[in-house]
Amino acid sequence: MLEAAIDFGGTLTNIVIVADDGSERLATIASVARPALADVEAALAAVGCADAGALDHLVVTGGRTAALPAALDGLRLVAVDEADATAAGGAMADVALPSIVVSIGTGTAIVLAEEDGSATRLLGSGIGGGTVVGLARLLLGPAEIAEYGRLAALGDTSVCDLTVGDIVGGAAGLVPAEATAAHFGRIGRSPDEKQGPADILAGLVALVVQNAVRLALAELVTHGAASMVLLGGFLAEPGFRAAVDANPTLRRFPIPIVKEPGFAVVRGALNHARRLR
Repeated sequence: MLEAAIDFGGTLTNIVIVADDGSERLATIASVARPALADVEAALAAVGCADAGALDHLVVTGGRTAALPAALDGLRLVAVDEADATAAGGAMADVALPSIVVSIGTGTAIVLAEEDGSATRLLGSGIGGGTVVGLARLLLGPAEIAEYGRLAALGDTSVCDLTVGDIVGGAAGLVPAEATAAHFGRIGRSPDEKQGPADILAGLVALVVQNAVRLALAELVTHGAASMVLLGGFLAEPGFRAAVDANPTLRRFPIPIVKEPGFAVVRGALNHARRLR
């Protein structure tokens, strides 16, 4: 059996083809706002599949895939809701269920993955990877995303952000002194402090990820979830991931990140569709 899944994200399209022996072929291409059958064919071609007829199972998720025709060259297109795909992708990380799954892509989506395989869409945020890239372009000028990631990994958030310790002189109850009190709150407070491009990128990554985690923690408490897991294309960029790992606040309260986080949703879509067959 040869199976394929395509995730049409806000910025990138991720594709996976899985063979009988479990081996995978993966690809990432630019996304489209309104995917059509031609875009499905182009996505399949990116992983070396020139003929959809060679597939036994084709799954699509993300964006406006629900509006796609029901079949391609006689092969049924199985449309999986993005919340179901996200929850299934998080559950594949072998975390305790129910789990709060946080997908940081162009924006941020937070879903609840239940023990029975069902999913509940909880909330989303317009603050995501698109925020980092968009603000970086405005503040630092155009560059490849990999270059923004490289800079973020080299930056120091302490020259951009104010911490709780900066304001109150130490920890505030259960809140540690190194916790962020104001993203970019240090800018302009002292003429002696200079923020370079790397520091700005690190600060932008911290702003996005910490706010996503704060929203998710509130949902974890509200729904009595057993765990939380992060995934999404933003975390697939090595430099952004390194900036997350180096952040003092996130290091103090580590949250697991799915292996190959950029492909978690597309793998989740395929896994969810398998359960429905």
